[in-house]
Amino acid sequence: MTTPPPTPPEPSIGRRYFLFFLGTPRRFLATLAVLVAIIIAVVPPVQRWFLGGILNTTTVLIAVLFVALILRSLGIKVPGTKRGGSRNGH
Repeated sequence: MTTPPPTPPEPSIGRRYFLFFLGTPRRFLATLAVLVAIIIAVVPPVQRWFLGGILNTTTVLIAVLFVALILRSLGIKVPGTKRGGSRNGH
């Protein structure tokens, strides 16, 4: 009587999340940059620290542009951003 090979344990949800978002350095940097942009756009003390008291709309605009550039660098098409991003295969 042969026993079936032991099945590898399922990775926990946290580990799967970690591997999905932080699996590649590029994806890790993009995730980090998006989080930083969101924090800058949402938290007023961070806005004041980041821009020294410049208008909040400017902060949000910079954050949106930042996210758009990150998405472009990942190869996702973002309308209105023709230049920038990775040039792999072009």
